[in-house]
Amino acid sequence: MTGLSSAAVLTISIDLELDIDQRATACQRSLDEVTYALLGFCRRHKLAATWAVADPFVSAATECVTGEGVPHELAILGDPLWVGSLVPRQRFARELDRRVHGARAAGLPLTTLALRRTTLQNDADLLVKQGITAVRTSIVDQDDAVGERPEPLRFGVWKFPVTVSLPSVDNFWALGGPPRRARRLLRRIVRQGGLMTLAIDGSELVDQGRRGLQIVERVLNYAAQRRDAGELTVETLAATAQRLAATHQSAPSRSILQRVAA
Repeated sequence: MTGLSSAAVLTISIDLELDIDQRATACQRSLDEVTYALLGFCRRHKLAATWAVADPFVSAATECVTGEGVPHELAILGDPLWVGSLVPRQRFARELDRRVHGARAAGLPLTTLALRRTTLQNDADLLVKQGITAVRTSIVDQDDAVGERPEPLRFGVWKFPVTVSLPSVDNFWALGGPPRRARRLLRRIVRQGGLMTLAIDGSELVDQGRRGLQIVERVLNYAAQRRDAGELTVETLAATAQRLAATHQSAPSRSILQRVAA
């Protein structure tokens, strides 16, 4: 496969941070259980994913993720405290530098920034300085993101909009529920080619409990079936960004990825 124009590609990203109102010890234990369950799903189906935490150097999830046989990716999860329009550029640069260098000093390669309830400002040059090549947007209402495709930011950094999130933050049973919606979109990219970015919200899974995990497992099982049938490639955001950058040098961006229509 030389590019992404004729292939269906799924990227899976997982956010592993609690909301402010979930900081009780019991919620942290629940998040640990969610993490182990998701790692088990990925291990069982041999699916690589991008795992985003606030600070990979100190996160309890880092050792679990890196100890898996599946080629997962660790990413930095950026929140409104240090990323966004209300944050001075100097603070963003300082916080990004601290997280990147702390992790890399421990031998953890980092090339992806995932956003949580915030947006990236015109700071792509700071990302390049730190070797960041992929930015995943925040988990939003899927109707706002379906149909968007990865796009190059300045300096070779790629932005990945979230196509669908699990479990659904809003309208849980809308359009047949998250599993049916995700499978419908997967069938579409298999048929048309293109890319789908699936985001899994660990904090929502803490609230949803077993029901939320069952939803995720059903969708991952379906993705693995399509992968095993040779219809789909599943890879991390870093791997996709690397191939997009290589392809973009020799072809216009509109020919790299087909639009996944709603």
